[in-house]
Amino acid sequence: MATKIIAEAGVNHNGSLELALKLVEEAKLSGADSIKFQTFKSESLASFSAPLAQYQKESNSYKSQIDMLKSLELTDKDTKRIFSFCNEIGIEFMSSPFGVDELHFLLDLGMLSIKIPSGEITNHALISEIGKSIKEENRSAYLSTGMSSLGDIEKALSHLHIRENLERITIMHCVSSYPAPNKDLNLKVLGTLQNCFSCKTGYSDHSENIVAPIISIALGASVIEKHLTLDKDLPGPDHKASITPKLFAKMVSD
Repeated sequence: MATKIIAEAGVNHNGSLELALKLVEEAKLSGADSIKFQTFKSESLASFSAPLAQYQKESNSYKSQIDMLKSLELTDKDTKRIFSFCNEIGIEFMSSPFGVDELHFLLDLGMLSIKIPSGEITNHALISEIGKSIKEENRSAYLSTGMSSLGDIEKALSHLHIRENLERITIMHCVSSYPAPNKDLNLKVLGTLQNCFSCKTGYSDHSENIVAPIISIALGASVIEKHLTLDKDLPGPDHKASITPKLFAKMVSD
């Protein structure tokens, strides 16, 4: 079975359309099948009093979570341009919606693969809408499981109508640490997920190297997601847990 490789651009564009388009170019040149962004409205995602996580404090000078998110938010016009550019150069566009409105915006664009981020695994209103979409419109869903329990995963899968959509759902093992130390990656969870849910599995990697994604393939993962950056020293929350295009291309080759 072929391995699907997703370049996670995430918010590594730092709110710049020009940088986002460059990430699309580099993902294509590196051999990725898809490139994934994040679609959110800052005010819907965080309160004005929400503090920064420790790793976020270390990577930028923002005062609060919402202050940071506002600087990383793409406009709908930006997202439409990125979607068109992906089609032009032949790489699949993906984006994680953080709300129902954002989901329908992306579906109306024509996005076929929906990535559910770890932080939304208990957002059952959103997941139920995604479940309807993959059931009625032949789309695929990728469920990231960082910070979750098996019970959380089971409930999310029920909202995705797993019995009817089994072939279109992939459970993504994920460790929500940025960067994630090798000792915490726990790749044997892939086997647990396969045994518990009889579902396709993938691995969303936040480590600083490319060893874990390669090992995960041997453990049954059919999808790899890895953060891509143009420069690990850029300001922003995720650059340190990302790899550059040269190393990304080596990962694809390996």
